Formats: sequence, C-alpha cells, structure tokens
Amino acid sequence: MARQRQCDVTIGPLRASIAQAGLRNLSDGRHDVLRAVAIVIRDRAWRAPDPAQWRIDSPRAPGDALTVAGRTPVGRSAIAWRMIVQSDVDSFKVTAHCTALGDVWTNRVGLVILLPVDRHAGARCEVVHSNGHRHRIRLPTTIAPHQPLRDIAELAVRCRDGTAWHLALAGDTFEMEDQRNWLDATFKLYTRPLSLPAPYRIRDGGTVEQTLSWRLLSPPIAPPTSSQRRPKVGLIPALGVATAPGRVPGAGAITGMLRESAPAFVLHRVGSSKGSCLARAAKLAAHLRTELRLELIHPRAAFVKGLASSSSPQVRTQVASIAVLGGDRAAAAASARFPHARQVGGTWADFVQLNRHGAPGFGERMSFTLCPTVHARDDRTLIEALAATPDVFRSATRIAMSRPIDVGPCSLFRRLVPGTGKPAVRPYAIDGTPFDVDPRQRLPIAAAWLAVTIAQAAAAGIASLCAFEAVGARGLLWSGLADAGVSPPRRTPAFAVFEALAPLRGSALCLMGVNCQGGAVFFVGAGARELWMVDLSGRQRTMEVPAGVVVVRLAVTRGDAAWREARRPLKRPDPPRESSIELNAYGIARLRLPASVSAGAINEMSSRWIAGELNP
Repeated sequence: MARQRQCDVTIGPLRASIAQAGLRNLSDGRHDVLRAVAIVIRDRAWRAPDPAQWRIDSPRAPGDALTVAGRTPVGRSAIAWRMIVQSDVDSFKVTAHCTALGDVWTNRVGLVILLPVDRHAGARCEVVHSNGHRHRIRLPTTIAPHQPLRDIAELAVRCRDGTAWHLALAGDTFEMEDQRNWLDATFKLYTRPLSLPAPYRIRDGGTVEQTLSWRLLSPPIAPPTSSQRRPKVGLIPALGVATAPGRVPGAGAITGMLRESAPAFVLHRVGSSKGSCLARAAKLAAHLRTELRLELIHPRAAFVKGLASSSSPQVRTQVASIAVLGGDRAAAAASARFPHARQVGGTWADFVQLNRHGAPGFGERMSFTLCPTVHARDDRTLIEALAATPDVFRSATRIAMSRPIDVGPCSLFRRLVPGTGKPAVRPYAIDGTPFDVDPRQRLPIAAAWLAVTIAQAAAAGIASLCAFEAVGARGLLWSGLADAGVSPPRRTPAFAVFEALAPLRGSALCLMGVNCQGGAVFFVGAGARELWMVDLSGRQRTMEVPAGVVVVRLAVTRGDAAWREARRPLKRPDPPRESSIELNAYGIARLRLPASVSAGAINEMSSRWIAGELNP
C-alpha cells in the first residue's frame, strides 16, 4: 500500500487515528478512553526521532490484522519496527516487533500506552505484578512525583464515569509515571524501568518484542464532563519577554514594537562571563522602561562574583531579580553582589524537578519553565498540554507555600538540556534546524496556546509569566535580518496576544472553561465586557454572535499578525439579528459585548464554543 500520513480506523470498540508509529485518540465517540498506543523510540538524549519512513497496511478482509511499519533513525543506526493490531468486538491486541539495524544506543524502545488524566485521575485500579501478587490503588489526582505503579503485568481500571477496562502486558517489565510533571495530561505505561541503566545498547540484529491485550469491561454510565467545570477568577499576571546570549535585540524597529507591547520585565539568561550580553540586556530593559531579571543556570560562586565585578554599578542596580538555578553558594554570592535584587529559587527545567525535590531553601520567589512538547511534538500534544497546566499550577502553589511564583520562559520546544542546563541548540533535523526551534512559532497555534496559558496562570494566581523570547526563530517577533536593519520585523500571532494582554497586568480575568478538543473562553478587563474565544480543535469554525457585538479577529496577512474588526454587511437589518463570524483553525476572536447582551446569551455562546460545536 502507498505510504499514508494519517487515517482513521476502528480498533475493537474504539475509534482511533493512526499517525507515524502508533494509534492516537482511541475514543468511545465522546471522550478519549486511551490517548495513545504506540511504539516509542528514544535516543540516548531522550529525544524522540521521527520515523524516516512508515506505512499502513489496512485489512483486506474482516478479521485481518492492521499493520503499521517503518524505520526510525537513532544516531548513525536505525530501528526497523512493525506494529500489528488485531481487533474483536470489545477488545484488541497489539504486537510490537523492533529490530536494530546496526548497534543502537537508546534510552527506550517499546510500547507506550497513554491514559488521559481527565478520565483516569482518581480511577480505581487492580494491579497484577509479574510474581502474581495483586493489590488495589487509586490513580492520583494530585501530580505524583514518582511512579505510582511499578512491575505491571495486568491492570484493571474503573474510571469515575463508569468506564471499566482490562489490560495485559507481556514481553518486558512495564511501569507507570504521571506525565503532568512534564505538562502532558496523561498517565504513561512504558517499558524498561527507569531504575535500570540508560542508555543501553541493542546490538545489530537484536530484537524487542512486546504485546498488549486490551478489553472493554463496561461503557461509561455518567455523562462526560468538561476539563473545567466552573468559572475561575484571577488577575492577569505580569507578562515578560525572554532574551539569551547572542539573542538580545538592538535594532530600533524591534525595540520600538516591544516597547509598545508594554512588557513587565525582560528575563535574560546569562551565559559565560565573556558572552553574557548582560550590558546589552540592561540597555534593552532600560529602553523598554521595564525591569531586568536575570536567570543563571548552574553558576559557580566565582562566576557570579566575576559577573558583578565586570558590570557597571548602573547595571547592577538595574537588576530587579536574580534566579540562581542550581548552587547554594552561588545564591549567597548573588545576594551579596546584587543586594538590590530579589532572590529567586527553582529550576530551569520542568515542574517535575520541584515536585521531586521540593522548593529550594533560599529565594523570596520560586520559578520553573513551561514546554508543552517534551514527550511528543505534534499539534494535538501541544494543545492537550493545556489540560495539565492547571494541575501543575496548583501543585506548584502548594510547594511554594506563600512565595510568589514566576513561570517561564515558555518555549514550544525544549530550550535547555534538563540534566546540564546547556542550550538545546544542537542541530537535530535533517535540514540542520536547531533542536529548540519550532516552525510553529509564527503560526496561530502558538498564539492559541499562549493565550490560554496566560488565562490559566491568571486563574491560578501566578505572579508573573515570561512568554517566548523577544525576537527571532524562538520569539514573539519574527525578524529575519531585522536586527541588522535589513528588513522590517513582523508580528507573530503570539506577539499580538502578548501585546493585547501585557498592558492589562493586574486586571481581572474570568476563565469560563477550557476543552482541548473544542475551545477556551475567558473574560478580561473591568466590567468583563470583552470576551476572548480561542479555538483549540484545529478546525475552521463558525459562531453566531448576538446583535450589537463587535468582533475583533486575529488575522495574519503576509506573515504579519494584527487584530482586525470583522466586516459587517453594509446594509444592517432592522431589527438587528445574529450574524455569523468565521474563525480559522486555532483562531482567536475578541468580542466586545454591549450591555444589551444578556448573561444567558453569553453563557450559551460560551458553552457551545468550549464544547467545540460547529454552527451550521
């Protein structure tokens, strides 16, 4: 069969999509029962290489197996893999065959099963271990720092909505981790326990074979619920931009546009003493009339002292806060050398570091970063991370106790290597693109993710959120050669979101709801008369808005994003009636509501949008 990129299939009692090396979004028609069943291959740096080639062999007759096969490069070698899916009325079986083509150094090769948290948090489980021992637990509702289950041979689950299923695993030792630690709203069943050494070698010709058998025991008896049940009110946090060594904008056009967006701070990651760009970052913050924050990764005390001695007194005074991420001695040196700056403790990496090790003993504030694509990089994974963000914020608030929380910088792809804190810029793609550069940075999906993340941060009481970098391939502004004054900078859709919300620091925000399969809705500003509607379904949608509502849509023209009022008919009907407004995939609309629009009409419109309904 010719190579296919994606298709929808029926797997036992569930509907699913096939993409690359697995099944995605195995659904009962309403909600996902399983988020994914896939063959996952990780290299020695925990990166997940994309298959160089893959194909789908569909069943030719009833009862035939579905086969997905391909080859995934791992370093200079590769893994040839094949996943065979056999279905019955209420069950299915998956068999994975993986063969090393050359000696392969890897951290993981094998089956992975993802369970959506919104359905399985708090679910009752009976676990059968490899020695036959059984025990019962509930899956955690708060984020588990370590594996809630180990040595899983069989697993029987009953969800809160009544769905019950049974899973049997063979071919290796499986365990479970809570992936909300990495902003992924799933529980993951995976092979090769983390207690074993990694990376490990599969010699040329070596094979890995595993099987899973899944059976539905009972369908849901309760109606599905939204990922957020009731409105949540908070204040819009201080929003800032990030800079890094070698990536501090200096051109007048760029800094002028950044100044108009009114960022609350510039967060600068300090590199080596010779390439820190601290003076340039301080100059940028002064031009933007905002505060300068520093982020130091694994610094030594001598480095902090050298950084202070090489900086002018004006720059040292200008530093409003300094986050020393790793190293108590360096934190003490920072406190002594930058006495006017607030001290921040935390991690340069994901929330898991705080969840496992707790808040640092020093620091007036606590920080961690956000990256929605740690485990997978596709569009749905990026958006579905929004379902885990509220849990992460709640858990972080508990760990921080009374300390304010500074979140960010945000990055669509992981910006730093978790173990070392070094920039993740090593080219990984075939075209030489750095590993931390996501081409979606300039697309509406980045703006949709950022807008909802800001709303969730406001609802959770987060003090500040650092968005993306200011400019460049990782930034809010797309410059090309603008920093050299060659071409004018362009606003990304994410910059348009930032530009609209950053000046509203401290203003009220009411988050009505978030559904990663549908949309998000939130009110901003005094009087709650501006309603933001964000598409998260990835589909073009049409909405009916009441008469008198002014709709401003986020539009992208020739690579430049701007808010534009939706066009109305030249001849207005008398009396005025509802009108249709179209939004493209991951589009955003701001509805300015007159007093004549009733609360009931607003709630009905919001509920339909969150649910993902498509108007005719």
